[in-house]
Amino acid sequence: MNPRRSPSRRFSTSTLLLFAVAAVISFQLVFYLQSARNVQSSGGSSDGYTDALVDTMKMLNLTLQDIVASMDKAELELAALKLEAAKQPDAAADVSSQAGAKEQALAVPPPPLQRASEDVKVSAKKKFLVIGIPTVPRRAKYLQPTVAAIARQLPSSPADPLYNNVLVIVCNNRPGMHDEFKAVKDMIEGSEKKDYFEFIERTNPDPMGSKMDKGTPNLPGYKVRQQTMDVTTLLKEAKGKAHHYLFMEDDFELCPNAMQALLYLIGKAYRVHGNWLAIRTSYGLNGIILRDDDLDEMKEYYLSRYEARPPDHLMSEWTLKETTRAKSYLKDRTYICYKYNLFDHLGTVSSLRASSSPSYPRCYDKLGEPTLFANEAFKFNKCGHDDITPCQQQGDVKIPPVMWKP
Repeated sequence: MNPRRSPSRRFSTSTLLLFAVAAVISFQLVFYLQSARNVQSSGGSSDGYTDALVDTMKMLNLTLQDIVASMDKAELELAALKLEAAKQPDAAADVSSQAGAKEQALAVPPPPLQRASEDVKVSAKKKFLVIGIPTVPRRAKYLQPTVAAIARQLPSSPADPLYNNVLVIVCNNRPGMHDEFKAVKDMIEGSEKKDYFEFIERTNPDPMGSKMDKGTPNLPGYKVRQQTMDVTTLLKEAKGKAHHYLFMEDDFELCPNAMQALLYLIGKAYRVHGNWLAIRTSYGLNGIILRDDDLDEMKEYYLSRYEARPPDHLMSEWTLKETTRAKSYLKDRTYICYKYNLFDHLGTVSSLRASSSPSYPRCYDKLGEPTLFANEAFKFNKCGHDDITPCQQQGDVKIPPVMWKP
């Protein structure tokens, strides 16, 4: 294989063009000068040829200016390519091929888009959103409709902004004891959406060991402590895989159009509040969005207080900055509550408590008290004109509310 010549040792297209134009104009000069001499020797006037000569000289001057300007531009572009290559010595394309492509202005067609009917292939880049679902065996089969509702809203088209940008991690916290988990895993792995999902099995035992205390609604017993440990397992697994993390429980169904609502809501949170800390779109330990940078701290906070309160209460405690540690870490960052509930609760018995659940909001019902604590509920008296709390000033709503209910 012949070694490639460096750009500095090759004639550029502009240089060759300069030589060609100079040669043509030189030929014209010689022609006009010779014609003028012939006319003068025969006693005639050479004014016409002199005018032509002057015009030719003007054309030569303008043409040379254009070519020099073109060469200067090409030199600047080539220098930029060399500088870029120096910054990235391991880049796949070398400077010579880039410069050659620049000079030749070759048009390379883009690769064809994947057809929507093909299996969706999710890349390994950091995604927009990770949805974490811890799951345990239940008497009723809630996991299948929960996962199926998410899969229906995951895009197949590369033109969709969420294509390749969502990862759903379903974690079986009771390995070998969860038949529905295996059935749902098989269902998804046989579908075109399979690469959006990751099915894992992990255990993270209660540090208090064999203590079998029942606890109270506000003081966790051994089952609730174990659920807190299960939550920390997912936070550890999700860290670094996406820019945002969404808490889900395995018996909540994503409402119609909720995936688009989440995309809209996260974008609005950045534009209105900047460095926000959490967004609530449902109740319990479900529908809460955190930023990836905060997952390690959230995990450590759970581990530091898993004996004190249930995991959903600990989440509220953290987002509302009720402890010295939470205040110190979160500082003046903003907790946001969405106006509408984006998840439909399927179960009648909570995985956190043995008692039957009271009546809860359904899809797109409003998120107020007493469903949420007073300090975390949507403020209808102050923000009825908007769809987030804290809200934009009335009369200065830059991003208007959107109702996603079909």
